[in-house]
Amino acid sequence: MGRSRSNLPLRKNCEGHFIDKKKNILAKNENALLVFPGGGIDDNEGVEKAILRETFEETATIIKNLKKVGRCKFLWGPHWAKSDKQRKRYQRYRGEDMYFFFR
Repeated sequence: MGRSRSNLPLRKNCEGHFIDKKKNILAKNENALLVFPGGGIDDNEGVEKAILRETFEETATIIKNLKKVGRCKFLWGPHWAKSDKQRKRYQRYRGEDMYFFFR
């Protein structure tokens, strides 16, 4: 029997849905899926600062006129983790606290 996951924190995360000046969607195609810029929010980092940092790191794009769309919290199921990186996260967190942005 596994230990209770209810006391684990949620991982703070952000994702941006942006279109550049040339009307291109800022996303990568990975295995026929669109992967939008985003990632984990560092300790003591604001959510807006995090999405601006992540977007620049992943796309070299500076975002202006940022708008927060919403926030979603969800728990990971027992079969969520597919990679070593995800399995390590599964040990530390019980799910996501995700912030969504657009411009």
